[in-house]
Amino acid sequence: MLRPGIRQLAGAWMAVLLLIVGMPAFAAGAMPKAKSDKDPEASRSSQQWRAVTPEELAMTAEPRAPGASAVYLYTQVDRDDTTSSELTYRQIKVLSEEGRNLANVGINYNKEQESILDIEARLIQPDGTIVPFSGTVYDRPLAASRDLGFYAKSFTLEDVRVGSVIEYRFRHRYDSVGRLYHSRWLLSQDLFTRYAKFSLRMSSAAGVRWSWPVGLPEGTVPPTLEKNVVRMEIRSVPAFMTEDYMPPAGELALTVNFTYVSDRKPTTDPVKFWADFGGTNLLSMERFIGDAKDVRDRLDGIIAPGDSNEQKVRKIYDHIQQVRNTDEPPLAGQPDERKECRLALSAREVGKFGCGKSSHIQMYFVALVRAAGIPAAPAFVASRNDRFFQPQSMLTSGLTGLIVAVTIDGREVLLQPAMSILPFGSLPWMETAVPAFRLSREGAQWITTPMPRAQDAVTRRKAKLVLSEDGVLEGTVILRHAGHEAIQRLVTLRKADDQTRSEVLREDLRRTLAVPAEITVVHQPDWAARGGVIETEYRVKVQQWAVTAGNRLLLGIGLFGGEQAGKFIAPNREHPIYFVYPFTTEDELEIALPAGFRVQSVPAARSSSDGALGYATSIESREGVVSIRRSLRHDVLLAKQTQYPRFRSFYELVRTGDQEQLVLAH
Repeated sequence: MLRPGIRQLAGAWMAVLLLIVGMPAFAAGAMPKAKSDKDPEASRSSQQWRAVTPEELAMTAEPRAPGASAVYLYTQVDRDDTTSSELTYRQIKVLSEEGRNLANVGINYNKEQESILDIEARLIQPDGTIVPFSGTVYDRPLAASRDLGFYAKSFTLEDVRVGSVIEYRFRHRYDSVGRLYHSRWLLSQDLFTRYAKFSLRMSSAAGVRWSWPVGLPEGTVPPTLEKNVVRMEIRSVPAFMTEDYMPPAGELALTVNFTYVSDRKPTTDPVKFWADFGGTNLLSMERFIGDAKDVRDRLDGIIAPGDSNEQKVRKIYDHIQQVRNTDEPPLAGQPDERKECRLALSAREVGKFGCGKSSHIQMYFVALVRAAGIPAAPAFVASRNDRFFQPQSMLTSGLTGLIVAVTIDGREVLLQPAMSILPFGSLPWMETAVPAFRLSREGAQWITTPMPRAQDAVTRRKAKLVLSEDGVLEGTVILRHAGHEAIQRLVTLRKADDQTRSEVLREDLRRTLAVPAEITVVHQPDWAARGGVIETEYRVKVQQWAVTAGNRLLLGIGLFGGEQAGKFIAPNREHPIYFVYPFTTEDELEIALPAGFRVQSVPAARSSSDGALGYATSIESREGVVSIRRSLRHDVLLAKQTQYPRFRSFYELVRTGDQEQLVLAH
């Protein structure tokens, strides 16, 4: 019998993350057969502009958004899942000098999966004069290089004045039809919205469910289904405030989420929904995994008779990581052999071919572990990369990966061996502290993946520097990342070229420095590393880090305090505080002093900790050399905004400590 245990999981999950989100409202409908004609409203919006009223031209402020620099007079979003595209139209009223910056328009997209087409724009001046845009649309990479795929279509409207109306429209096309499925309407925008219209033309492939987890704007009529198009209108929606270190916007902003389901008449009972989902997937997975005897011969040469259960699992894990994962792109400069891999129809064939899809490799791991006499079960896992998954939502799209639950001498360990760079016992950060749906013959059950800890993401900076009489600091820095810090970089830069990697690595160090510096990458990490640790060596030169004061030099201790300089300085907080994972930072600086200089005074050692947040500094000096040690521990994942004063006070303490100076006398 399947036992989802949804109520218990939801309570534990919310208690762990300290975030309370209201239960979603649901509406559902089976999708009629799609028609070949286009939505008349979407067609009109692509051919003509909405007329601006005299009242809108004359307005100088929005009473419902006091002090706003600009507002959306009108927005329209028309999604079409039959063509995998979306038409967006925006009409913006500029209300202040600051609002004139909106003349610079940027439309972000992933060039490997999406395209931005049919960009049109124009400007309406306060006197009603219409000026069509005839300038250049630029296509610029957002990351250090275009090799990472993130671009922005950007253009600038000329002569935007206070009182002008900016309007533009574009079509967003996705390379895969499935790309638009499980998508959403974002109702809360960066500006106050006076009026907006949304539509979604649905595919006829399956049923659809839609929900609004955070609610709808006051007075809004919920989405309605007209033939095969879902529609909704909203009015007077406040701007959504963004803050650093906040949960994914989709968790806090007003949205309508859509997901396609195989059932033409989707159930609204979460327990039944997940029971059906688990039963169907368990059957197909067990068929692929097969019987233990099918792969028992594969264990020869992998495990030994005298191995403990943990040794067996570790050895099988190491073996699995040698299987080529066709879902992982090859390292830059290496041949792409993914197309040469035959599609496996069973776990045994994965071992035979030596390659396979990520999910197939995970099931091959299950088969081998079971063949070694150790219980193992596949589990669908959620991701908190861009939202927090809740089983009550019944969105299977929220379960984005497959992991394996192995029971070693009564202790359950969650593993993902198909990810070739992941050390044993680790999960990628986005799959930590999230729900997972474990499937087994004894019954499917919701579990929660382990909470990440500060020791699971460690950065160590070791600097050996020389200080000149004129205050220039120069030397080498070894930057060592471990755990989540290393894995994230290995995944992100796997297919980037050396130039891109160097630029990203330089930025890695640059953002930690308290002042500008000349930075050269001397040695890059081993991008094929499997131990969860990478090291980068830099050459660094900082101008005038030490300040001359008569015959003395004042030497700051917080060279690596750049990241904390602007953290949590606002007096108030709107949203909960969220770090994608807790972390530890340890710095060690050895600075050779200029000839003839000695240490006259040093700041007292600091040590402050409240259990979850910790900061410490210490300084030692010997003949001609100063050693500075600094550590920072942040062992919090998510906290309520009511705890903001605690974080603000802590990081103010860090900034104060980083600003302390040694006095060097000649």
